[in-house]
Amino acid sequence: MAQLHPLPYFLLTRGLVLTCALLLSAIVLLAAGEPHWLALWYARQLQSSAAVLLGTSLFGPLLLEDVLRNL
Repeated sequence: MAQLHPLPYFLLTRGLVLTCALLLSAIVLLAAGEPHWLALWYARQLQSSAAVLLGTSLFGPLLLEDVLRNL
């Protein structure tokens, strides 16, 4: 298995950590209080932000790795 360059690996791990943090904050938001419509809206926004962040944090470093391997 090939090793990733340090920069794509850094971006990949930070993206995954931030995705977990966004999902955890949505869980805390829903568990902390009553399910008010505003809390549900914020939780949905956090979940969709986590999905976008997960996609970009998986796709972006792989493109960067491809560019760095071709240099």
